[in-house]
Amino acid sequence: MATKKLTVRGETVDYAIKTGLEQLGLKQEKTLIKILQKDSQSLFAQKEAIIAIIYDDEESTAALSGKANREFKSKFQFRFDDDQAQVQVPPSFYEEQYVKDVDERQQYLVDYLAEHEVQETNEDWISKIAEDYQCQYNFHPVKQLETIPLNNQGATIHLRISEDDMQCRAIIFHGEGTCEQEVFTVLKKQGIVKGIRRKNLSSILSNKYQCYFTLAEGEAPIDDQPGEVEKFFQEDEHKEFAKMMEMLTIDTRNIKDINIAERNQLLIHIGDVIKGTDGYTIKGEVVKREEISDSEMTIKCGQQVYCSDDGKEIFAKDSGHILWKRDENFIDVEPVYIVEGNVDYAEGNIHGFVGKVIIKGDVKPRFSVVAQGDVEVQGTVEDAIIKSTNGNVFIAQSVIHKKEGMVQAKETVHCFIATGAHLKGRNIIVEKEAMNSQIEAENEVIATGSPGVIIGGEVHCKSLLRANTIGSESCVPTKLHIGDVTEPKQKLRGLTQKTRVTAAKLKETEEIVEILSKKAEHDDLDSLQQGQLDKAKQEVPDLNDYLKYCEEQEESLKQEIQERRPAKLEILDTLHPHIDIFLFEGHLIPHSAEKHTGFSYRKGSIQRYPL
Repeated sequence: MATKKLTVRGETVDYAIKTGLEQLGLKQEKTLIKILQKDSQSLFAQKEAIIAIIYDDEESTAALSGKANREFKSKFQFRFDDDQAQVQVPPSFYEEQYVKDVDERQQYLVDYLAEHEVQETNEDWISKIAEDYQCQYNFHPVKQLETIPLNNQGATIHLRISEDDMQCRAIIFHGEGTCEQEVFTVLKKQGIVKGIRRKNLSSILSNKYQCYFTLAEGEAPIDDQPGEVEKFFQEDEHKEFAKMMEMLTIDTRNIKDINIAERNQLLIHIGDVIKGTDGYTIKGEVVKREEISDSEMTIKCGQQVYCSDDGKEIFAKDSGHILWKRDENFIDVEPVYIVEGNVDYAEGNIHGFVGKVIIKGDVKPRFSVVAQGDVEVQGTVEDAIIKSTNGNVFIAQSVIHKKEGMVQAKETVHCFIATGAHLKGRNIIVEKEAMNSQIEAENEVIATGSPGVIIGGEVHCKSLLRANTIGSESCVPTKLHIGDVTEPKQKLRGLTQKTRVTAAKLKETEEIVEILSKKAEHDDLDSLQQGQLDKAKQEVPDLNDYLKYCEEQEESLKQEIQERRPAKLEILDTLHPHIDIFLFEGHLIPHSAEKHTGFSYRKGSIQRYPL
């Protein structure tokens, strides 16, 4: 994207803006307008208005090109006459500045006629118009239409029926005149008996229009729809909890748990199926709707829920955490371990729980919570270890690591404030701010909440870092590694060296085997030679296996490096100066603040793009 500036003078600011926008072909909302000097008038002098328009050159070029194309196309004329589709081209059609050559003129005509619903044109007629500049100013046929006589006064009708018999488009050539009954007679002979648009036909006949119009149209079926699903829980509990955090000032450990079911609690009620209607074609054939029986379940159920006899209601078998997967329409109740207060000396460490762990209070220093399912902490984590081996970690308040500790998840770590924290996961979401923290994500790091700030520390991610603000005016040291391939390239160089050494060793060993084996065919080997041969034969398969392993590791690293190439850094508000940015193979330290800017690695360097 190339940003340019256009300076325009005019009697008034409005006139200057209008003149500039016409020159650029852009609407005002596509530009940034700065008033350099307002117009004014006094007894002795009159000042003109001066404005500057900041615009995107590519958008302006495209807009002006589109305007020129529309103006060029407006000089063509089209009509249906004498059972034909006909076109009249302007003299400019034969000028190279508009249409380069005969082939392009032919294609332009085909595309132009397609806009008027004319397909499968006569190639010879199209070629003649494209080649012979004398065709200008006069109407020439491009397609002969198949028509059916309506009466003996020259009136005919052309019918175009869709393959599925759902629509009939028509053109009436009126001749000396025709009536509705004559059209109905033709339609009946063609088997068109339903969906006839009488108002359309009446308007066409009374105004003697000669153009395509919808003469008959079938009715598409309306399929049965599943009944309304009423859910007695929050679909997005983390979002709901975030809202409560913003609104409440009380101790969050007293908030009622979100999405915790009691035994036999009603979770979902499914309403009756909404019956649809069958459709029909213009030839009177019924088009059946897709039916849904009342017994069909629209919700997939896990092992810890059960349905009522009529299949309309879903209940929890036992108490636990409600697991709802919206994309899959799947519901279950997973085992849940609830800590009513803090994880401290009274509670002790929590290790190896197979389900979800919910902690209403804080996790105190030097304590740990390790679970297979999700871990949700509604308070603060300080110098503690929080780990989900198969799920997510959600921390409603702060993560503070003064001396030790880590928060790690197989999937997503979601917290509000991170101070000196160490966060690891597939994705990391920080709602408010991260200060002097070590953040490591296999995929994305997102900090776009309120205010959504990252200050100090290091961020590592492979594909995307998106934040409102990074850094500060006080230039706190901050390092960003997005798709950084420094480490994989180091490993690749080491592996390449190992591969070369191993390949050379293998070749040398195979040569020893070959030489000594040939010698053994003719002479007896002494004990030293026999020992060399035996050792070499043992080493060959091991060296082959190790060489294959090194080559596979090389390919894996090469693939990982290529996967990191599309990595992006996106700043939705401000990127402060003196931030170390390592993006793929590039390194950048901005020397001034940048606003609403994205960064990607292209053509051997880090490139910027506006957001």
